[in-house]
Amino acid sequence: MIVYDFLANSKLLKLAKKASEKICAGKTDGLHLLEQGAINRILYKKARKGNIVVRLKGGDPLVFSRGVEEALYLRNKGVDFEIIQGITSAFAAPESFGIPLTRKGRYSSIAVLTGRKVIAAVSMRQIAILLYI
Repeated sequence: MIVYDFLANSKLLKLAKKASEKICAGKTDGLHLLEQGAINRILYKKARKGNIVVRLKGGDPLVFSRGVEEALYLRNKGVDFEIIQGITSAFAAPESFGIPLTRKGRYSSIAVLTGRKVIAAVSMRQIAILLYI
């Protein structure tokens, strides 16, 4: 069974057996087909019944994603799982055009920030600390 997001590659879904159960758990601003708690419970219940469960996401499942919440939920419930890393678009996009993200002696660190949410309580000092880590 496959629980997939809007950003998951649809070509991968076509590789699944036709009889496979597929549940879209896509989210976008203002539209959540399933709330996070419901997704967690589906993953747990299906795995507990002995099903092979795939949680298909786009990119890296732990970068700007709820993948860590799902993993912690399953771990707390005693469900064994494996995370297969993807590549976040923050790294893949520039590299696909030959733009290096670091260069010895010139730029040696990378900061990845989301522009999706406005956090009024974050000060410039906090942002600077994030950038220097």
